[in-house]
Amino acid sequence: QSILFCWASYYASYFIVMLIILIIYNISLKNGRVPVAAFILSSLLSYLAGLQGMHTMLYCHLPLLGVEIVRLIAARLHAKNKKANAGYNILLWLIIQNIIYYLGSRVYKSMATSRNIRHAREKFLSEVWPSMTGVISFEASPILMAVFCCISAAGFILVIISLLFGKKNTSARTDFSDTDPLWSSLSFVAAFVLWIISSTFTTTEVAPRYFIVEVFILGIGTALFLNIFAHKKAFFLAIPVAIIGILTSVYFYNGLIKGDKSKESDEYAVAAWMEENGYEYGYATFDYANVLTVISNDKVKVRALDSMEKLNGCKWLTDSNWYPPVKNPDGPTCYIVTSHTESDLQKFIKENNPQILNSDTVGKYIIYVFDKDYSKF
Repeated sequence: QSILFCWASYYASYFIVMLIILIIYNISLKNGRVPVAAFILSSLLSYLAGLQGMHTMLYCHLPLLGVEIVRLIAARLHAKNKKANAGYNILLWLIIQNIIYYLGSRVYKSMATSRNIRHAREKFLSEVWPSMTGVISFEASPILMAVFCCISAAGFILVIISLLFGKKNTSARTDFSDTDPLWSSLSFVAAFVLWIISSTFTTTEVAPRYFIVEVFILGIGTALFLNIFAHKKAFFLAIPVAIIGILTSVYFYNGLIKGDKSKESDEYAVAAWMEENGYEYGYATFDYANVLTVISNDKVKVRALDSMEKLNGCKWLTDSNWYPPVKNPDGPTCYIVTSHTESDLQKFIKENNPQILNSDTVGKYIIYVFDKDYSKF
């Protein structure tokens, strides 16, 4: 169970919280206030989500706060509209939720990062853009997928025009309404933009999974576009959707299951090296720790560190029994680095002079075996 959790299935909890918060937001828009029970539930969820890091704040809390500010501005511009519901109680609720979330995230200071203004352009082109384009697969059916991307973009554009200017985009609505539940759909686009900014202008590592919100944008944008047409006509779009689903399933089956090459990876080789040499426990940065643990099928436990220079621990969604003081810190402990982080570990070695029992290079990884666990928690 713990190994499955390491394998990023924890993202499910992010989206469960996100969807519940969006439901509460829509209910509050309709009622003009946030129900007390909903306020208590959302506060609890915000705190618990904060304990897991900043992900849900970037996927939901901050984007929704931005959407709410835009909604209030638009409502003021349409102040003569009798349907305007521009009270600030929902805004206050969202501000409180962001504060509660932030307080929860400070309980476990999981990962450190810093600004990346000078090299932002390089990072965007070399890391952020490839990660963005790696979420939506064009390999299986490039033409169909491109069509759906265009349809999704058109759907959001039409809804934005409708929400901000009261233009007619459905047969049922022609007037501006700040209580329209479609306001919440804009939070997905806001989250996408926020992830681009945070990934580009900070030193944090970038991964395609951070842009998984693109999947929501594609589906919701298509649904928004279909809202223009009668349901009978919209039904025909289900055919290309089904085709994409089948082709993509076959593509990923061939690539991930039938064509599994994980045993040829450097990560598998590192785990095998540790097992062959009798080392069960090790440390790496967050970017590689859980991967190394999962690929070994729990035969080795590689835990996350926030800093290789200070060896500050980062108990990121792993079993507490793997860490001191539950686990005895004595005994060989592997510290696994890459060319990017080896200099940090060398600084620790120079300052603390630990006993190095063994060292080796496996693929892109360099492994140092210390006589005991030197990590700090």
